[in-house]
Amino acid sequence: MRKLANLFFLLFILMSISGLLSGLATHYGGPGFVQPVHTTLHLLTLICALIVYIGCAFNRHLPKLLLFPLMLWLFWGLIDFRPFHSTSPATLTLVTSAVQLLLGLLILWINSRISRTGFLLTPRQFVGRTFDGGNLLRFIIINIIVVPLALVLLLFFSLSQLVDKKSGGFVELKPDGLYMKERIYRQGDKAVRLAAMIHLGQLDYYTALKDSLPTHSSLLLAEGVQDSENRLSGNFSYGKLAGALGLVSQENLRLTGAVISPEQLRNPDAEQLNQLNILAADIDLKEFDQRTIEVLNTLAREVLASDQPLKGYSRFNGWIQQQMPTDIDAIIMHDLIDKRNAMVLGYLTEAMAHYDHIVIPWGALHMPGIEKRVRQLGFELSSEHERKSIDFLLLPYGQIWQNLTGSH
Repeated sequence: MRKLANLFFLLFILMSISGLLSGLATHYGGPGFVQPVHTTLHLLTLICALIVYIGCAFNRHLPKLLLFPLMLWLFWGLIDFRPFHSTSPATLTLVTSAVQLLLGLLILWINSRISRTGFLLTPRQFVGRTFDGGNLLRFIIINIIVVPLALVLLLFFSLSQLVDKKSGGFVELKPDGLYMKERIYRQGDKAVRLAAMIHLGQLDYYTALKDSLPTHSSLLLAEGVQDSENRLSGNFSYGKLAGALGLVSQENLRLTGAVISPEQLRNPDAEQLNQLNILAADIDLKEFDQRTIEVLNTLAREVLASDQPLKGYSRFNGWIQQQMPTDIDAIIMHDLIDKRNAMVLGYLTEAMAHYDHIVIPWGALHMPGIEKRVRQLGFELSSEHERKSIDFLLLPYGQIWQNLTGSH
């Protein structure tokens, strides 16, 4: 175990050096092999740390006061050094790698002062019997608490990373709630405001968004598909599910402004431009694939309208697996995201000729594609802020469980 512990020390140092090189390569350009080398060293360091950590239960000589700070640092890295994480991955890698290098060198220096023979662990530090029953018992008792807590943190971080990736950074999952991001892009005197939305949230969230809307020479491109051919067999509404979760649906966002037509968008009059204009910038359901319509109808019937949404979701999921093709996810995303994004972006380019402020309050999954196009049009990010859409501390969990399962 002494040699493994020394290997862990060395890997910890090498990983920090490769991290510095990787961060510098990202900032200033460098060879492409640097990042893969850093990733490999990171993995090897984690594996070695886990083996040594388990070894601490059976080898009483392993210097826990020297090893555990390095292991805690690695674990903190697994959760992205929150809450002190950076929005720039390259900057985060540079800063944390520098601190990691200093931490590793400090631990080795402390060990040299203890052993008086070198920086690494020496055989003289491992004299005497290795196993100690009391040491093992203490390790087991401590880890009854530590291991479940670590697993919960890792699970939460993984979910948070998934949410961030799928939304292009427009949604952030934090321990106290779910936050929706808003980004304002500017080009000269024109501003495009991308406000990520969620179908279910708390009333304060929708009220704050409504109160923040501009009123002069402003256009809001509203989300909401039309159904001219009555392809939906029922009422597709999140209201009932929102009530079961102790929330309200996006339908409660009652906007105040002048609803205009596409023709008025192209030829606005002076009076029209003095207030907030609202344009339905979505497509008609007749543009959707029939399979997408079937999925939406089944979702509405089995989940949104159900008195037991969890059981309804189970039925819905089983129906999807039996009735739909394996590529149904791609078909649905093409209809719900790609086609609708194309429509709102078409209106955006038309609106730029007449309006100074254009607001796009659409679902978070739409935002990466819309943002990409806004950048292509020459707009640059001016500001960003967030709003808490769901406060986890305010949710009535007992009531939610009863509502979802139908148990009383």
